[in-house]
Amino acid sequence: MGFSLVELLVVIAVIAILAAMVFPVFTRALAQANKAKCASQLKQLGLALRLYVDDWHGFMPTIAAQPTNEPLLPRLPDVVGSHAKSLELFKCPEDDTYWTVEGSSYGWVSLFNGLPTKRLKFLGQDLNQLPVMADAESWHFGGTENGGKNAVWWDGHVKFVTGS
Repeated sequence: MGFSLVELLVVIAVIAILAAMVFPVFTRALAQANKAKCASQLKQLGLALRLYVDDWHGFMPTIAAQPTNEPLLPRLPDVVGSHAKSLELFKCPEDDTYWTVEGSSYGWVSLFNGLPTKRLKFLGQDLNQLPVMADAESWHFGGTENGGKNAVWWDGHVKFVTGS
């Protein structure tokens, strides 16, 4: 004996409903995995920055915050890339456009351009309270409507921040 058409349609409908319930879970899991990979890459770039600063006797590099707006300054990968494991570290998995235009998914805080790390206390804050690099855009939607950015601080810790 075979199955009737109604029975087959009921089974297909149940499978479709279950798939519709599971699909958003997989989408969120993939987004969280990409956010974690991006944070890991920023951590490695923070270490590459520390190596660069050590090589340059404690001076921060001079880098364009956004290369298309500051074409005379070098890009982040051009300066820190030699201390990084791979240039692929500069591309966040969630970035579809910024990487191709700017050469990096991450933005540099140009406030630190060329400053010696020993004098960075004059800014009124401890250097570890200010990020040195972050996602160029808010690609990650980790529970907030407006999304947020991964950012790396001078001491090497990476944190997800919301807002601008």
